[in-house]
Amino acid sequence: MPSREAGWLGMIIPEEYGGSGLGVTEAAVMLYDDLRVRRRDHRAPPRSTSIVFPPMPVIKHGSEDLKRRYLPRVAHRRHHAMVVLA
Repeated sequence: MPSREAGWLGMIIPEEYGGSGLGVTEAAVMLYDDLRVRRRDHRAPPRSTSIVFPPMPVIKHGSEDLKRRYLPRVAHRRHHAMVVLA
């Protein structure tokens, strides 16, 4: 099932911005369970933190305008969020 239909996109985005409103703990539990099942069944790699956690800097530190502008688009896959570490 694609990530969008499974509810992975926007998992930690607050409901008022179009997401599911789950917290980081709930997202981590879901990712852990996904990894456990996929490893057991030798399926594709787990849905990584690239799907779930990149919106977090905007959620925690973004202005209200930034949140209203981008979070609904990320939650509904009109924009992709990304974190780059260097």
